[in-house]
Amino acid sequence: MYSWHRGARLPAAYYAPRYIVHDYTAYHLHRPPHGHHWVRIDHDVVLAAIATGAIVHVVNDMFQ
Repeated sequence: MYSWHRGARLPAAYYAPRYIVHDYTAYHLHRPPHGHHWVRIDHDVVLAAIATGAIVHVVNDMFQ
């Protein structure tokens, strides 16, 4: 399993709407800043810049 980290870039496949966490408050995540969104990747969730895919925050093992 890959370990995501700040500064890494999301693969293009994860830009798909089905990976975006729209109901972030249900998971106790803060509202993403303008130009960012929460993305679910397996058991983790990352906050990434929409334009570049750059990861700015990682929450490991949120989804079991």
